[in-house]
Amino acid sequence: MLFPTAFIPPHVEPRWWERDATSPEPTRNVTAAEHGQCPTHVKYALTCRQFDRLMARADNHCEACGSAPENSRFGRLAIDHVTKLGWWAVRGLLCTACNAALHVGALGLPRFREYVSNAFYLTLLAEAKVTDHVAEPPLGAVVLDAGGRPWRREQPARWPWTSEHRWMPRHRRYPQAPETWEWLTSRNGPHHLRVDRIESHLIPAA
Repeated sequence: MLFPTAFIPPHVEPRWWERDATSPEPTRNVTAAEHGQCPTHVKYALTCRQFDRLMARADNHCEACGSAPENSRFGRLAIDHVTKLGWWAVRGLLCTACNAALHVGALGLPRFREYVSNAFYLTLLAEAKVTDHVAEPPLGAVVLDAGGRPWRREQPARWPWTSEHRWMPRHRRYPQAPETWEWLTSRNGPHHLRVDRIESHLIPAA
């Protein structure tokens, strides 16, 4: 049966996690179901290509003890990250037992020392030529996050009791509370944030 043209779905641009972090071109044409863990790795600000690299590095085994995914809860490895830095700071893939041990203070164990020193997020930062602490852009700066959504640093008009300049989302139709630079970096990672432009009209005259 042939469907009318009106029923043919329009072309959908690849989502941000299906793109290379350094290129606007899509890296793979997949859906979340085909890739398997897209809903999971997107939470950690990893693109599909970055997650594939992480899986290849681990050879689909725990990077601390070498255990197979079948020995973990739910039959898959957990994405381990540095909690104090944010979701984006992915160290690697661990089995359930190693992931639990690492988060209760087992960093001193021999099997974790090399693993922690070779954290995956350190590789991503080195490739982007940034550190885990990036200076906050000036007032009037518009920054694009991991999904290409714009945020602008300004003085929130609805929160006059604070003198701090906050980051307001420019991609939402409805008002939202301003966020701090620390919040933006913890959610996206410094390697995913880039300054798009400076809106000079927001900079007060000297």
